Amino acid sequence: MAILDLREIEWSSCTIGAGGMPRAVVTDLDGTLLRSDGSLSMRTISGIHRAVAEDLLVVYATARPAASALTVLADLPQSGFLVSSNGATTMRLSDRRLTRVRAIPWKVAQQVVMAIDRDCLGAFWAADCFAGRFTSRSWPGGLASDAAGRPRIVNRVPVGNDVLCLMVLGDVESVANVLGFRFPIRMTSSSSGLLEISNANADKLEAVDVILRERGLDWADVLSFGDAPNDNSFLRASRWSFAMGNAHESTVQAAYYRTATNNEDGVARVLERLSEGLSGR
Repeated sequence: MAILDLREIEWSSCTIGAGGMPRAVVTDLDGTLLRSDGSLSMRTISGIHRAVAEDLLVVYATARPAASALTVLADLPQSGFLVSSNGATTMRLSDRRLTRVRAIPWKVAQQVVMAIDRDCLGAFWAADCFAGRFTSRSWPGGLASDAAGRPRIVNRVPVGNDVLCLMVLGDVESVANVLGFRFPIRMTSSSSGLLEISNANADKLEAVDVILRERGLDWADVLSFGDAPNDNSFLRASRWSFAMGNAHESTVQAAYYRTATNNEDGVARVLERLSEGLSGR
């Protein structure tokens, strides 16, 4: 059941681990940790720094490609992990080393793009690859450039470029129905009108699960935050899961609790209560 009164959670009475005190924090970025203008508030920055200082593992799980996510995480501790492109890549932040990659093979991506162009009227696509972002001609101009600001408009994904995340703007339900079970892919959405297509084995839940198991943790140790359907799987798995006040209805149903909106420091509010509980042990 979702709640807004964080006083109902008595952290100080919990024990560490085994479903008691959290030992790891998993959080989405856009619409969750970040404000609507894409920035981090000082209260949120302070909350994450405090969590790291209290020896909690912090994992950022986002639909953003890694390069974009690293930019907004610059003011946060460079520890823990970044799960980007909806679980396609996992990066250890301390040395920026990729520890896991699950990309759509180039040939499969080409087939998917051809099906979208042929059968999905009015749909536009963009492919995030290690070489950067490639887009169809009608993709919105503000999103159609590489790191240097040059347009990278193509008719097909360039040869040999495996795709980390294939994004489609259009009628999400219609595109999903067209693609159906024809390809070895996974489909999700982080915002209205946007379909995100990944490798069948790329998923925030699976990527975070690997990180936890390698460190002797499980989902009973996790405090998590999200706002969109692509967060639902890890919210359902977590012992302590919070939907943001601005969350999609399905995400509210997936989480155990509810906090304030991303513009009201919803994540920071919970982390502050957790810190009080840890200090009261």
